[in-house]
Amino acid sequence: MSISHHVFLNEENSNNTKFLHAEMAFTLAKRISDKSFATAVSFGINVADFEYHEPVVKLIDTSKPQPILVSAEADLDKMEVHVKWFNPAKEIWYCHATVLYEDPSSWLSTWSRSTKLVTSRIDALNDMAAVGKASKLTTDLAYSLFGKLVGYSKLYQTMQSVILNEDEAMAEVQFPDDTGGSWTVPPHFIDGLISLSGFVLNGGTHFDNTNNFFITPSWKSMRFARPLVPGGRYIAYVRMVPSDNHSFVGDVYVLQDSEIVGVVEAILFLQWPRVMLNRFFRPADGTAKPAASVPVKSAPPARLKSKAHQVPRPKPASTPPSQKEGSEHSDSSGVIISRPGGCSSSDEDAGASASPATGASGAIDKALALVAEELAVDIGLLTDDAHIADLGLDSLMSLVMSQRLREELGLEIRDAFFLEVDTVGDLKKLLQ
Repeated sequence: MSISHHVFLNEENSNNTKFLHAEMAFTLAKRISDKSFATAVSFGINVADFEYHEPVVKLIDTSKPQPILVSAEADLDKMEVHVKWFNPAKEIWYCHATVLYEDPSSWLSTWSRSTKLVTSRIDALNDMAAVGKASKLTTDLAYSLFGKLVGYSKLYQTMQSVILNEDEAMAEVQFPDDTGGSWTVPPHFIDGLISLSGFVLNGGTHFDNTNNFFITPSWKSMRFARPLVPGGRYIAYVRMVPSDNHSFVGDVYVLQDSEIVGVVEAILFLQWPRVMLNRFFRPADGTAKPAASVPVKSAPPARLKSKAHQVPRPKPASTPPSQKEGSEHSDSSGVIISRPGGCSSSDEDAGASASPATGASGAIDKALALVAEELAVDIGLLTDDAHIADLGLDSLMSLVMSQRLREELGLEIRDAFFLEVDTVGDLKKLLQ
């Protein structure tokens, strides 16, 4: 069984929220379940193996259509639904998840074995806050600190208080008295519970969120054994621990009346240098000014404008093209540098449109200083025949250096630029 939704991002949508995508997955899975099984059958919906590869940010000009396509294919023999999201503007599949139909009573039974451990940590945090060994924050203060990265509208500000101690936190959460629309699981309800994990990293002082920011590309499992109800009061608890390669992972527990009723397992956050904020959050029709914070939740959630029907698979490939073909991280089909004065060059005609010698020399000097700084090497090592990859370049450094060249030197280049330039001499030629 295959179902497709066409969703339009509009002026009511939150920018770049993973939890709106979770709501879409819940909605499609429930629709398939309602059409396929007897009405007496009630399944728990587990949005599992969620991975988000490329940000989709709401355009500033909301008069323009900005559709995304959500495709769901059910394998009812396996009791699972494969969901994926397509961005027509970039012609890439940018997100996917597997939804599993499971027995919620088995979840509750499993979680009950962790209840004492989780509630003991919640009690410990309360005790530490009472004697000043942990920070207790009000709603206004918590979301003000969260404003280092994102701005939340009132509808999303459901954490009534937060107790934070280094890498762990708990929050008292109360939902508004209505859902703000017709939702299977309201995204602002999900966000109010799960965003505590991001708050530990982006809002506290235990992690370096002055020079870095943390965003989540994935989680292993999202399950709610009981509906998240308007006006409901909950407690969320999480501890974020280091994982591989500048990443952090944690399990978010959701409690109601001292019972665990929901768990988001292994929610992952990647650490990015703050210079990369525009790379992830700047609207396509926005300006290139650096952002101190990004209002990704500055408006109430949208009602999905959707049209469900049986459709064939969309024509574009199910995996993004390679970087050589212009991947999800590419800005064009070739290595192109453009300067504010309108001068540009590429790997085919680097010498044909060079800027004046003094300007080129200055740009080269600044670019080499930037490269040496990012690679943490002496600038004397950047000889013409030195291979940049041999100096310790990795894909993250490539993205950071490309972004810094854009913002600090006014050079517009592809994110894959440093992976495609072999030697320092090649880099100099492209900067001439």
